[in-house]
Amino acid sequence: MRAHPLRVISVFFFLFILYQITSSKSLLYSPEIFTVSSNQTLVSPGNVFELGLFKPNISVSCWYLGLWYKEDPKRTILWVANRMKPLTKPVGTLKFFDTNLAMFEQETEIPVWLTNLTGEGVRSRMVAELVDNGNFVIRDSEGYLWQSFDFPTDTLLPQMKIKVLDSFPSKEDQHKLLYPWFSPSDPSLADESFEIHNESNIIAIYNGGYERDTWNGYQFGDMPPVLELKEGWLVMKTLKNSSYSRLTIRQSDLYELYSWNSKAKEWILTWSSTPCYERLLENQCGSYSYCSKKDMSPATCNCIRGFHLKLERLNLDECKASCLVGCDCTAYAVVEYRKGERLCMTWKDELQQSAQREIIMNELVGPVDRFQFMEFRAVAEATNQFAESNKLGQGGFGTVYKGTLPDGSEVAVKRLANTSSQGMTEFRNEIQTILNVLHLNLVRLLGCCCEREEIILIYEFLENSSLNQYIFDKTRSKLLNWDTRYKIIKGIAEGLLYLHSYTNPPIIHRDLKPSNILLGKDMIPKISDFGMAKILTGDQREVATEKAVGTRGYMAEEYAMHMTVSQKSDIFSFGVTVLEIVTGERNLEYCNSFRGDSLLDKAWRYWNDGNCINLIDSNYLDSSLVEEEILRSIQVGLLCVQPHVDDRPSTKSLSY
Repeated sequence: MRAHPLRVISVFFFLFILYQITSSKSLLYSPEIFTVSSNQTLVSPGNVFELGLFKPNISVSCWYLGLWYKEDPKRTILWVANRMKPLTKPVGTLKFFDTNLAMFEQETEIPVWLTNLTGEGVRSRMVAELVDNGNFVIRDSEGYLWQSFDFPTDTLLPQMKIKVLDSFPSKEDQHKLLYPWFSPSDPSLADESFEIHNESNIIAIYNGGYERDTWNGYQFGDMPPVLELKEGWLVMKTLKNSSYSRLTIRQSDLYELYSWNSKAKEWILTWSSTPCYERLLENQCGSYSYCSKKDMSPATCNCIRGFHLKLERLNLDECKASCLVGCDCTAYAVVEYRKGERLCMTWKDELQQSAQREIIMNELVGPVDRFQFMEFRAVAEATNQFAESNKLGQGGFGTVYKGTLPDGSEVAVKRLANTSSQGMTEFRNEIQTILNVLHLNLVRLLGCCCEREEIILIYEFLENSSLNQYIFDKTRSKLLNWDTRYKIIKGIAEGLLYLHSYTNPPIIHRDLKPSNILLGKDMIPKISDFGMAKILTGDQREVATEKAVGTRGYMAEEYAMHMTVSQKSDIFSFGVTVLEIVTGERNLEYCNSFRGDSLLDKAWRYWNDGNCINLIDSNYLDSSLVEEEILRSIQVGLLCVQPHVDDRPSTKSLSY
């Protein structure tokens, strides 16, 4: 087969754009000037931490200089420089100014942040550096002149410290305190502070003006021992059995301990100060229920053993009448509680949140022969009480377990994690998107459970796990020869074609990647995880979103940068996935290993040099390999990842 030549101009434009939007360094020398943005950043030498601009509120043009863990795809902010004076544009200038490091709005001489050094101790040329422990420092030849660890914001990282105060904090003590963000979209200082006081040799945490936990010489209350008392300071350290930890202060007088999960690449909540009988949950659990708090999760209300939500077998009118009889009934719904069995559920005021969830489910549930509303008890039994041995994997929504129903059928159970940033919105979206969508290459949703604080989705079980567990694993990749990989590529294309062209209205997945491609019997691929999906309305070809959701390495530029999503956004993700299937390499890992380069760049170079066959994963060099199919797949992948939206092929043209 003679491959259709790609335009050379697209190659150079793509390389130019990628170079422009991704740039990083670890050192800044005086009098050097550095333009900082969300993509032009300072990165620690070991690629552990990254310092750059972020925008917490998508509707307001306020940009801040912040620190995040380099591997964190969510870029959870751990330190903020200019909390009270944001930039108004997505680009700022870092430069040395009168023996200080300062950040300026571009084309202005008014700093929004500076280090406030006096200059008296400067002995040689100054250097700004981001260190591998997350400390942003200014130093000269003899040592540190300033460091961010002396000015924590709302988070303590290992080796950071907080002063034990002997009196009410003065103005000079303000940098020794922690202040939560004013709101999730505003990092400025909230009113309450997190302080450590020593009164009559009793050291205690004061948060929001209230005494919380006291120091027993080893730890505060039931908080794990992550603070160590040294010479009037409490020094943060890493939690035992954790690669990295952080203590973060929240609004509502909360402080929480997180550990980094390097496998899932996310922060996991390991402890919270959420109280049971303080201001947050006082008198909120109500009659016949109680508040409980486990070390690893926030406090929750639970029914006393023997009590549960009242269920009655009534039709909708009868259900409504039964609710109106009682003055304390606040909600009612008729739901399918077991297959073929509809029940009336009513709630009192103290269980109103659960009522809202069940009413939502009553609106979403489709035909009773295709969807089942399951009891939590039945789901727990099916998964052997969510046993670790039943665990299949973990994602942004939560953990997935293998389950066996009473009739012997196997299912996959996806349980929302307490620490997940996703929730009811993604839960509703998943159900609305795929409940009535049936296709060989799309995973099938069988049911759900929405009971108390539990949000669970139940899918068909696919015995061969997800695609990423094969193509990125040197041992397991040998199980996928070229013939199987080519069929997987064609299957993904067919599933995407159905979503874009044969559902009404069309569906944009927004998070297409190998980990969201599940493999069933005979390695048939099925697209999964529709929690981020976007449904187009009317004649829409594209839509502006409030924020870009998805995974770095698979997001098109127009979506990641301008939050404009279309079918061509999925096409870009498909192109990256195809190139990863062919090469056995992960685009994001390649970017991190070779700064300023990407797997897409590499594929373009090999294509232009005419040696694409050298791109393929050596693990599937077998008799099933067809060079024509290899070249066609690489060509399609490259066409799909072109920077200009209009240059990318349509979904229909991808049909193999």
